[in-house]
Amino acid sequence: MSTARMTLPTSWGAGGRITASGATDIRIDNTSDREVGQPRPFYWAVTADDTAPAFHVSLGHKVEPGGHMAITLADTERLWLATRGGEITVTKTEG
Repeated sequence: MSTARMTLPTSWGAGGRITASGATDIRIDNTSDREVGQPRPFYWAVTADDTAPAFHVSLGHKVEPGGHMAITLADTERLWLATRGGEITVTKTEG
């Protein structure tokens, strides 16, 4: 199991993309409520390839500050993470 911090972009992009290598369990904690500044939700979506979601970030699945999401990605699936109104940092745990 590994844990790392990620800074999320404000649009779907490579900086907020995680690609599964084999079946991958991932948990993302929205820790923006512990940071200086305004806590913000983040949004997520899953695709089968490197093509970014074809919808606006705000239409993705929403995770509020202090909340988390957990998912098992199939091999080569992509998890896309983004926020609105300014970058935030989240904690990613894989394994």
